[in-house]
Amino acid sequence: MGKSLDQFLKDNAKFLKINDGESVDVEYKSFRVIADRFKPGEETVEWSLHFPAIDKAITWTNRSKSVVLEMKKFKPGEFIRISRAGEGPLTTYKVISLSKDMAAA
Repeated sequence: MGKSLDQFLKDNAKFLKINDGESVDVEYKSFRVIADRFKPGEETVEWSLHFPAIDKAITWTNRSKSVVLEMKKFKPGEFIRISRAGEGPLTTYKVISLSKDMAAA
């Protein structure tokens, strides 16, 4: 049997989607402030990320102040882990550096 529809969607997505309890390891590339397409007249941040294991560029749009405070600690080229906990308005994200771990490996 071929891949599942969920796997197909994940493999072909242009935007990062993390389910509750999941984590992803990516390389942080850059960010830009853009118009929020869900809240006209407001702004959000679009993070450019790279999945080195499959050589795929992807974006993550998130306007959470706590995410911005965590992400501003990182420099382009740094490897990070983004973890999600919760769903809907109770969703929280944790972002940690993996670059020290990657350098030691």
